Amino acid sequence: LLQSSHRHADIVNSTNKYIHLDAADADNTNTNTTNDFSDNKRIHLARAAAHLALNQYDKAIADASKVLLQDSRNLSGLVTRAKARFLSGQLDEALLDDCNALQLVVNNDNAATTTAAQKQTSSQ
Repeated sequence: LLQSSHRHADIVNSTNKYIHLDAADADNTNTNTTNDFSDNKRIHLARAAAHLALNQYDKAIADASKVLLQDSRNLSGLVTRAKARFLSGQLDEALLDDCNALQLVVNNDNAATTTAAQKQTSSQ
């Protein structure tokens, strides 16, 4: 049991080092270009997921929120933030994020259905 506890601590420490290195890169990079934002978005989403796995809910919420400030329709950002908010007891905020994520999915499904119907109609 003691060995398992030390191994868990090593994993947490390694993950925290990785999170902090990527955090410095993501937070200090100029995000004026699409590529920079895309890279930062991936870093912030990965970091939010890592914080969530480590039960660091406030940090997960902060990173997911950074993505959503730039792209309010980012499904991964909404879902990750909703989970972190739910697990930290912010139930109303979690429900709001879940509703926004569900609305995105419904809108995407409707758009896909409309596009498929238009293609089928034009091919006939």
